[in-house]
Amino acid sequence: MGVSLAMVAGYFAFGTLAARLGRRGIPAAHVAAVGMLAFLGVQVLLSLQPAGLATPLWLLFGFFGTACILPYAVLSQQFPPGLAGRVNTGLNLLVFLAAFAAQWGIGVILGQWPTTAAGGYDPAGYRGGIALLVILQLVGMGWFLADGGARLSGGASRSPRQ
Repeated sequence: MGVSLAMVAGYFAFGTLAARLGRRGIPAAHVAAVGMLAFLGVQVLLSLQPAGLATPLWLLFGFFGTACILPYAVLSQQFPPGLAGRVNTGLNLLVFLAAFAAQWGIGVILGQWPTTAAGGYDPAGYRGGIALLVILQLVGMGWFLADGGARLSGGASRSPRQ
């Protein structure tokens, strides 16, 4: 229940923050990037399993995980209104494919360790799975930053409207 409430708070906070900062000239894509970077940091901390911090970290996971909804609005604004539905459908397809691949990949990684005496998966397998996801997210963030974030922030770099 706590993670659900953290997610509701995150959706509200990131939407409000993006709107307010947008009026000051700060693109929503940058708000999303900062939120996703914080989400990445939470994942790193979760993989380290610091004693006594599990509950706050999972709440932060729920909160910052909601930053990934902002690119839907940002991306649809980069295309003519008649294409917004198709653009969001394409993004949604990529999100579902990535989710499937991530779950499958983590399953493969978990299978590399023997099960515990209780019949569960070895925590080292989970750390390995999260580490792989963190690496892939860092590659994605690097790609975004290498382009200066221009494509999703209204910049001129290879904009679809040109």
